[in-house]
Amino acid sequence: MTTRPVPPAATTLALPVAAALALGVTGCGSGATASPAGSSPPATNAAARSTAAAPASRTQSADAVARIVAGHYDAETNGHAVHKQLRNVIHDPGLVAALAADDLPAARAAAARLTVGKAHISRLQVRRGGRKVVDVGVPFCVAGPSATIRAADGRSLGVATVSIQDEIGVVRLLHRHNPAHVFIKGASGTARTSLQPARHVRLPTRGTVAIQGRRYAVTSFRRWALDHERVRIFILAQR
Repeated sequence: MTTRPVPPAATTLALPVAAALALGVTGCGSGATASPAGSSPPATNAAARSTAAAPASRTQSADAVARIVAGHYDAETNGHAVHKQLRNVIHDPGLVAALAADDLPAARAAAARLTVGKAHISRLQVRRGGRKVVDVGVPFCVAGPSATIRAADGRSLGVATVSIQDEIGVVRLLHRHNPAHVFIKGASGTARTSLQPARHVRLPTRGTVAIQGRRYAVTSFRRWALDHERVRIFILAQR
């Protein structure tokens, strides 16, 4: 199997092993229950004032949560669980047979079957010559690894890419287990967040921001979503 890892993270944030284990990292698709962010520019008003620095204790809290979020995100995009699912995909008899027969409707049906139930696959894509011939699952997912699907005679049938988590799943899990809000925004403008009013505020990459009368310390870092989309992940810790 020729495996292609996801692009390297832009910012390296160490994750303590105990914190990673406490999260119980497992990927799954949670569905696109949060609506994408609008394409209009963020509102700038009195409720959205930001400053250059936050009190040290809250900034440190936001940084600590950021390290946990970064570690979890990296595990979802390139960890053991997603590589296990990728191996299952490229050796799936139904998918391999359909691609070998050049039966793309059957290949899409086989791929859709792999994204339901206990498979924990949120999105599955197959490319041939750079063109997506199979693309099933939920939208706005974290990046994932790729590997070549081969016929019994060894010829290439396409390159599969697997994601085991959508961005809203990341937001919900990390907010549930950590004392901060998470906001993920893609280069396309699509966003997922545990703090809906933050959609209408211009967030600093680091500093403080006021949202509906409450102040938050903010820190952020960058990662990749599926289809090579750049995302920025903001952590907001209330003061």
